[in-house]
Amino acid sequence: MLTKVVARTSSAPSAHPRAVGSKAPLTRLSADSAGIAVAGNAKSNLTKSSRTTAIPKDGTATSGKAPKSKLSDLAPVLREPFNKRFVPLVRQYLGTLRPWQSVSIHELQQLHRKAFGDELSRQYPLEGRDHCFRLIHYRMDDWHSKFASTATLSFEEVIKDLSASEDHGGPGGSDPDTSGPDQQSQAILKSTDDIGTYATWLLGDAKRAAPFYWRSWNGGVRQEGRLQSDLIVGTFAYHLGEVLAVPAEERVLEYPVGALTLATLGVQHALTHYSTGTWSPPEGRAGFFSEDNYGDTYNFEDGVEVKDRRLTRVFKVVENLSDEEWTAIYTAAYAIVKRRKVTKGRRGKNSKGVGGGDAAASGVAKAASDDDELMLAADG
Repeated sequence: MLTKVVARTSSAPSAHPRAVGSKAPLTRLSADSAGIAVAGNAKSNLTKSSRTTAIPKDGTATSGKAPKSKLSDLAPVLREPFNKRFVPLVRQYLGTLRPWQSVSIHELQQLHRKAFGDELSRQYPLEGRDHCFRLIHYRMDDWHSKFASTATLSFEEVIKDLSASEDHGGPGGSDPDTSGPDQQSQAILKSTDDIGTYATWLLGDAKRAAPFYWRSWNGGVRQEGRLQSDLIVGTFAYHLGEVLAVPAEERVLEYPVGALTLATLGVQHALTHYSTGTWSPPEGRAGFFSEDNYGDTYNFEDGVEVKDRRLTRVFKVVENLSDEEWTAIYTAAYAIVKRRKVTKGRRGKNSKGVGGGDAAASGVAKAASDDDELMLAADG
């Protein structure tokens, strides 16, 4: 049975403080095989606070013409723990938050103290707009962008596999319907038209009838593996790799609901801009993988302003995943992390998805205006 969680429909900060506290008891599931303890209701030991000096909504760490900070701007003693401690801890924390939620200077200072220790954090305190503050925001921006570029790369891997194989059944989690007009075959992805058709089929209506949400689409009847498609899990594996850089005793126990939501939106972004058969995002801000393009918004319909909860719809589904579903996602993602470690560095310069970089492009696939239009109910 799924536990219903009421999601906040705004990225505004919670009124509850997020103070450092004791850890909740662990509930270990089979995802321990990934070195991750899965706990249904365990909370992060970092607590919410008032949000002063928050990240600007556009995700940028600087404004105006200020020179970009570099790692060499930090004191030498800070450089290694910045990369090996501070960045993984911050990214782990981001994964537990609603996507694109602002993070306050106070929250970052708590993580800074944890990463550098009491002595270094007193000697080199984190202050708003200093080099360390700016650098960590660059890394936070990179973390968000990486979901889009990883999803794009994952789809390009699917294209490569399908073009080289004659087996039937679709990756991306969604076995193509082998009857009727939706029939797809791995052997036919030989042209840009074939690729565009397949991307469009996986995307579906980006609501209920979206094969890319599922491990097995089964023709849209009794689908299996909610949010467990190869594309979504492969994109989520990027975040799991970041979490595995955190020492086991410092890994938070709450589910990375924000990271999985971003992985899902990242796949939607990749498929949307591959619907022509080639990578063709719009130029400028319309092509960014950003809150402006994927967060909740308002549309005018028949002269009336209607809220489109395009982020909240996905976020609520992620919040409602069961322990068993999370275990399946962790286990599949961990297998991908291990595989990527083996093949790391072998791709050369052909990875256009990663080339999307900090401004990974996205246009917005039309989303539903009612919350219940994306209720991916588990079968059975």
